[in-house]
This record gives sequence, C-alpha cells and structure tokens, in this order.
Amino acid sequence: MGWTGRWTLLAWCETRQDYRNFRFDRFEALRCLNERFETTPDIGIGHFFETVIGVPDHR
Repeated sequence: MGWTGRWTLLAWCETRQDYRNFRFDRFEALRCLNERFETTPDIGIGHFFETVIGVPDHR
C-alpha cells in the first residue's frame, strides 16, 4: 500500500524531470513499450533515496 492509503508507483517523470508518485487508481490506460530505462548515477532508486529520503546508497 502506498503512503496515501492507495497503491502508487515511484518513477522518474520525463515530463517533470523529477521523481513522482503515480497513483494506480488514476491510470486511464496502460501499454507496453519496447523502450528500456537505463539507470544513471543521477536517476535511479539509489539516487532517490540519497537525495529525496536522505538515506545513503550502500550498494
């Protein structure tokens, strides 16, 4: 369950160029793409935890 009592998806938003939480109950449609997301030092779960949450990445 997400922080708001609803399921959410933490993801990088290409439009906002920032991390966003997307609520599943607000999705209108989904489609699979052949595109792949490449993690970079400044976009990824480790970076999110360090910069947004304040927890160091110990990988």
